[in-house]
Amino acid sequence: MPSSPSRAPARCSACLPVRNGRSQGDYDLALAVDPTDITVLYMGGSYDQDGASVWRGQVQAKGSGWTFANTASIGNHAHADVHVLVHSPGDPNELWCGSDGGVFLNREPRGSGDFAGVNTGLACLCSNFIGQHPTDPNIIFTGLQDNGTARTPGGPLWTHVNYGDGGYCVVHWNDPQRVLSFVNGTVYRSDRGGATHDDWTATWDFGWATMTQPIVTTPVNSTRPADADLVAVGAGQYVYVSRDFTKSWKRADVVVLPGLSARDNVFALAFASPSRLFAGTTNGRVYRADWTGSAWSVARLDNAAASPLGLTGLITDVEVDWADATLNSVYVAFGGLGDRRRVWHFDGTQWASRSGSPGQDLLDVEHNALAVDPTAPNNVYVGADIGVWHSADAGGTWEPLENGLPDAPVFDLQIHPSQRLLRAATYGRGVYELALP
Repeated sequence: MPSSPSRAPARCSACLPVRNGRSQGDYDLALAVDPTDITVLYMGGSYDQDGASVWRGQVQAKGSGWTFANTASIGNHAHADVHVLVHSPGDPNELWCGSDGGVFLNREPRGSGDFAGVNTGLACLCSNFIGQHPTDPNIIFTGLQDNGTARTPGGPLWTHVNYGDGGYCVVHWNDPQRVLSFVNGTVYRSDRGGATHDDWTATWDFGWATMTQPIVTTPVNSTRPADADLVAVGAGQYVYVSRDFTKSWKRADVVVLPGLSARDNVFALAFASPSRLFAGTTNGRVYRADWTGSAWSVARLDNAAASPLGLTGLITDVEVDWADATLNSVYVAFGGLGDRRRVWHFDGTQWASRSGSPGQDLLDVEHNALAVDPTAPNNVYVGADIGVWHSADAGGTWEPLENGLPDAPVFDLQIHPSQRLLRAATYGRGVYELALP
């Protein structure tokens, strides 16, 4: 007997509202079903008028399908960008929300209850990048995903000092009262130490080509204090350089990176000196820009004739190889998956993988940040989606550097300019530091 034809399941029409014509369904989408009534459904998305976009509704039959009826917004006081909704086991009156702001609990989700934060004691914010006071190792800034910029004067107590999606932070190494922070495509400057919300002034809006556009300054050089005024910002297919710590931007200091498409953006920057700057892009290109006295001359490096860069994709970081006194050499790290060769080295002529040897190599996961010890440059550190890894032989072999660090994504690595401290910004577990020998 022939089998009966399969029957397509009936569909339920349920959509989260879109605010200001924008949706983040690829990043914020969560579902939960009432544990005692399967017709009651909760949906979570990005943001609403007074908090997170969390909606309650009831699944009802409609014709040959189903519809989502009697909807109500219940996301008040929860942080925006919802990633998970879950009830306490068997309890319809405890709905938990996990979002970009941590963990929130609604004890009356069936009615008019609001969410309340339950983050005390949790280190759950997503730290993108850090900025360090040049002489006082206690003072640190960090840009937080969807939680602005935070500052600590020392220890675990952090203060919220700026809004928006926080990114790079830069502290002027000759005058640490001057601080920069990135917020949603705009660079903000403080001349009062950046300790409060009122300390910041927008200095330039570069658009918002990538989530966190790079901001870098020159290496510390106490014999040339004026070099600390030099700052570079990557935005789209350009690098903008300021010579007065973002007070002004001159046309001659716009670095145009040739051959980039509209979807290939600057993602990583590093000054080797006040007159030499390296850049990496979202599609795997690497450039060197040299100041000639009146303009920046640019050379593409990833296609080096002797031996080109052997991987393509997102270049997440560029770090100068301080073992090379000519400042021609750099390391780059790659995001993405599919190849264990996530760290590469350029010696000024050719590229080579510095991702280890079998048994002592890197994992096939995203690698997000690099740090080269200027005192002992054979020591290279890389932050991956699973912790920090250390090489004592310039990338020949690698070992995990755990020492209490959680297996969380590491988005930034910095070595303090005057103290032997390696600091890691983790995505979801806060900022950690390790004293180096």
